[in-house]
Amino acid sequence: MKMNVLARLSLVVLLSGGLWVAYAYGQAFGTQAAKLSTVKVKDDLYVIHNDFVPGNTTALVTNAGVVLVDDKFEIDHDNILAELKKVTNQPIRYVINTHHHADHSGGNAKMQAMNVQAIASEQARENMVDGKQPGLPTVVFDHHAHVYLGGKNVELYHFGRAHTNGDAGAH
Repeated sequence: MKMNVLARLSLVVLLSGGLWVAYAYGQAFGTQAAKLSTVKVKDDLYVIHNDFVPGNTTALVTNAGVVLVDDKFEIDHDNILAELKKVTNQPIRYVINTHHHADHSGGNAKMQAMNVQAIASEQARENMVDGKQPGLPTVVFDHHAHVYLGGKNVELYHFGRAHTNGDAGAH
């Protein structure tokens, strides 16, 4: 009898673990929209936080529009817009891709359909071309660039290989 209960309990634990892995896989690979929440960092700076999988979106709000850093997977597009609407009515003007992976640049095509300018390092764009990703950035930079919007200055840097050969940082 004890063995039968132990076997059933083990099966329940194993199945629960399998369901959790399936959920995590869906979140990690863009087959399921992420659950997002917005964290205010400063008066004009917000992080749209993903509660489960690493990879956040940062939003700089200006009086002339919004600069996003990373737009996550395509499936997250509507949720990102919904989170932004909680803090501003300003339109998104630019999205800066920190690198080519889809959890950072997968929403580019949908953003571009809204007249949002996608920006990335030259190497990240080359990686997107090689990977046949939609929503290729139309503005690229090699080492250093600036985005000026609404009296704010966002500095972009590409220092060379880190996580990928196209990694960029924004300050």
